[in-house]
Formats: sequence, structure tokens, C-alpha cells
Amino acid sequence: MGRYIVLNTHSAEECEPMEADIGKVGPEIRGRDWMCTCPSGEHAYYIVMEGDSAEQVLSFFPPSLKLGKTRAVPLEIMHF
Repeated sequence: MGRYIVLNTHSAEECEPMEADIGKVGPEIRGRDWMCTCPSGEHAYYIVMEGDSAEQVLSFFPPSLKLGKTRAVPLEIMHF
């Protein structure tokens, strides 16, 4: 199982429909830290997930939470 960062960028108009469906997330996503930059005017969110592939990780998200452009990128966490 690998680690991925899910990167989503969307328009201001897409925020409300996405927020309306946040309660529909499954256990794979529930309780994780969502890093949202929307309040600053840059409409995006980031979340670190685990999965067997990028496709699997993206399958955890309902379609409404993938509005705009959403991708899962393999992630390596380094400690210095």
C-alpha cells in the first residue's frame, strides 16, 4: 500500500456543491485532514491517503468531490 496526495483544484462556483456532499464520504476518507485553500481565494483541497494505486484512491471520492481537476500523486514523506 502506498501513500498519495490527492490534489483538487476547482472554481469558486464548485465549492458549494462539493461542501454539500462532504457527509457522503466513506470510512477511507472520514476523519482525515483536508487542507483547503478556498478561504484565501485559491480554490483547492489537498488530502493524504493510502491505497494500492492512484485509481483506487480516487475511487474513494464521490463524483461531486472530484469537481474541477482531481488527481492522486504518489507521495514520499521525508523527515530531516
